[in-house]
Amino acid sequence: MRGRGPGRRGGERTLKPRAGHVDGTHLAIVLIVAMSANGFLALPRFVALRAGGAGWLAMGLGALVALAGLTLLVTALARFRGQGLVGVAAEVAGPVVGRLLVLPLFLYFLADTALTGREFAENLYLALLPNTPVPVTAAVLLGLAGATASLGLETLVRAAMLWSLIIALFLVPLLASFVTLADFSNLTPLWGPGLGSLAIQGWKDSGLYPEYLLLGVVAPLVRRRQELWRAGALAIGGTWLVLASLSVLTVAVLSPEGAARLSFPVFVLARSVALGRFLERVEAVFVFLFFLALTLRKSVTLLGAAFLLAGSLDLGHHRPLVPALTVLAYGLSFVPLSVTEAAALDFTVIREVLWVLVVGLPLALLALAAGRRKGGGGAARSR
Repeated sequence: MRGRGPGRRGGERTLKPRAGHVDGTHLAIVLIVAMSANGFLALPRFVALRAGGAGWLAMGLGALVALAGLTLLVTALARFRGQGLVGVAAEVAGPVVGRLLVLPLFLYFLADTALTGREFAENLYLALLPNTPVPVTAAVLLGLAGATASLGLETLVRAAMLWSLIIALFLVPLLASFVTLADFSNLTPLWGPGLGSLAIQGWKDSGLYPEYLLLGVVAPLVRRRQELWRAGALAIGGTWLVLASLSVLTVAVLSPEGAARLSFPVFVLARSVALGRFLERVEAVFVFLFFLALTLRKSVTLLGAAFLLAGSLDLGHHRPLVPALTVLAYGLSFVPLSVTEAAALDFTVIREVLWVLVVGLPLALLALAAGRRKGGGGAARSR
């Protein structure tokens, strides 16, 4: 009895994530940091190119579209208690089609890990490590992300709670220092390229928030499923606030044309700030924040890919998959010939069509669930 009881339960804790042990608010903070990390990369450049000074409005419209997708996702999950995204897809579409439904999300998480790793390594090469080969830097950074992801969701949440405090402590004064350099007339005209173009771009900008779908993937691990919508709304709203602030300040200081010419506008912006007589190299603080945020982002997307693959293969745990996915992401990160090509692939190709995933996947699950229930074949809720 002694060997089969507590000992066995203790072994299960080390092998499988514990259901219901992640707080929804804490998970929202993880997603805010992860999704906001794009603002430290080339995102402000492409926002300036597409919408000028109205980029913050386009991203706000995208956030509203993502909130609609979140509502659809939570409604679909509510029909199948105890199931996550993979389980719901299998329930409503069958095991084969269900796996095909979640495959695009898996591919996105893997591609984002690869592209972010490449952009991250190239940025560090330009900023701090000019004598270190980019492949070496990328290998170390992706290795750190893989090690963090292998520790599981609860450990990642605890690390994110600490990192988010550090990031907020330094980022808020840094953003405030940008205000002194800003010329807010650069944000005019308010509607940017026009209302029609702004609305279309806003719909496409919902592709800045696909990580909210991770809430569906880890839904069985969340303490109270009623927290899912609130956590997702907090994550999407908080991310928009950070990205909008970075976009507005970048355009206000550098002008839309100036921001559009730079690969990493926020880093260049940080170089122009001096906080007093003895603190002039503010970009060093920025690189520190950049490192924390991007490492967390890569850990989140890698963990999401591992969870999706483990669920699709009916594996008991994601951990054995993390090393292979990390190596695969490292190889994929050097498919683009340059960092400019990698950023263009990320922000002008992948994110331009991600609205299909952000809205289409939850809508498909809800429609299939409704049709299955109406047909009488799947009205029973998941056990």
